[in-house]
Amino acid sequence: LHDVGKSPGLPLFHRVVIVLLEKLRPALLARLADAPLDCPLWRRPFVVNAQHPRLGAEWAQEAGCSPLVVSLIAMHQQKPAAPAPDFTATLHAALYRADNLN
Repeated sequence: LHDVGKSPGLPLFHRVVIVLLEKLRPALLARLADAPLDCPLWRRPFVVNAQHPRLGAEWAQEAGCSPLVVSLIAMHQQKPAAPAPDFTATLHAALYRADNLN
């Protein structure tokens, strides 16, 4: 559910390129992702990847998900605070760790 915002399109080729750029050229990836969703098709997967937490949270809210779920989707890519000060932060840290296992 946390990656539902990726559904507008992340072809396998782009996913591979994104993973490589995250490790090797993060500044280039940030430049490619800095565009609106109605950008040229070749660039859209980079933008979707960058904006998927916000997109997913908006869709979850529209679908009637709880505020906790919406919040976790929105922040799942952000590094959590340590130590986790409350239950939401604990869930966020667990989701962040699990998401980064793959």
